[in-house]
Amino acid sequence: MEERSGLLEIKAWFGHAGAGSDELQDWDKEDFNCCNWGYSVACDSTTNRVIGLHLSGVNDGALGKDLYLNASLFLPFNELEYLDLSQNHLVCGLKNQGTIGLRGLRKLEVLYLGSSDFKENILLESLGGLPSLKTLSASGSKFEGKHFGKGLCNSTSLEEMYLQDSSLPASFLGNIGTTLKVLSLTGVDFHGTSPAQGWCELKNLERLYLGRNNLKGVLPPCLGNLSSLICLDLSDNQFEGNIAFSHLSHLPQLEDLSISNNYFQVPVSFGSFMNLSNLKHIECDNNELVPASSFQPSVPKLQLRFFSASRCTSKLLNDGFPSFLHSQSDLVFVDLSHNKFNGEPFPSWLVENNTKLNELYLRNTSFIGPLQLPQNPRPNLETIDLHASKENRELFNILSGN
Repeated sequence: MEERSGLLEIKAWFGHAGAGSDELQDWDKEDFNCCNWGYSVACDSTTNRVIGLHLSGVNDGALGKDLYLNASLFLPFNELEYLDLSQNHLVCGLKNQGTIGLRGLRKLEVLYLGSSDFKENILLESLGGLPSLKTLSASGSKFEGKHFGKGLCNSTSLEEMYLQDSSLPASFLGNIGTTLKVLSLTGVDFHGTSPAQGWCELKNLERLYLGRNNLKGVLPPCLGNLSSLICLDLSDNQFEGNIAFSHLSHLPQLEDLSISNNYFQVPVSFGSFMNLSNLKHIECDNNELVPASSFQPSVPKLQLRFFSASRCTSKLLNDGFPSFLHSQSDLVFVDLSHNKFNGEPFPSWLVENNTKLNELYLRNTSFIGPLQLPQNPRPNLETIDLHASKENRELFNILSGN
């Protein structure tokens, strides 16, 4: 009965903002079993206690009217494991908002507060005391306090934090603790200042997303100490330097590397990456391919499935195609479009060596010499894109039978 009354109070709270008439219409005073109140209320099948509240966007259509969080409304739900309050124009963190209501949710594992306005840090600091909280998402939010979520550094359970497209102070990394495995900061506004400290302490990170942040300069060497990283996205920034000396090759678990649209120098040999046996996906479009030693281990461990390096040569590259591709046999996708390789024939060996190849893009990449095609059928090969240059058009006509 206490949870049922609590849900009706939450409905009234939304109602004061002019919201919830459609989304919460199943919250019926006449139905005493609140577990029957639609998808927005999830209950434990054994105890019938409320364990999930899906309240995203209830206030989204209320003419954009701010909804001031009253966290004490959630006091009755001490079995709650999942709470989604995103897309509700929430104003959070004020002193009179009863943050003790959220601190009482000791079983809460997942909390969504996306598109909220955190006027102060009181709410975030209180979240550091939630012993079960594993996932916090506050994407598209504004954080106006000087010290982002200082209490979060006390969390021993928080594993995933999604803050993409938010506005954050540059000092926030020092306040989020070291237990994180996933940190998404794509499109974050750092108020013109790149975070200078805090990277080296996030040693448990498995996935780090830093795309679209206007970050500049060389990569901090301590990125090479994040030995658990599986996925790293640095795309759409202004990083520079030769990636062979960036310590990225010191990440033994790395599977997915995205560095497109920067000012990196990318050696055609990829020599420093040849021992990364887990690396399967590289995107390095719109950087600069540069000559490098062609030395490779006799048995290179690197076997990619996806490789994209389009628009990486502003002038003729005498080294030709990235030499490491000769050792690859598991490729499914390759894009080397809009590059100026000097004196290269069509790479039939690339198709011959990779029987799983599905898509090959070589737009505006001129070839010389005879146009030789693989002798054996390739049933997995669906696309060869060779448009633009005269030589490529000739090959395209041969492939199409025209």
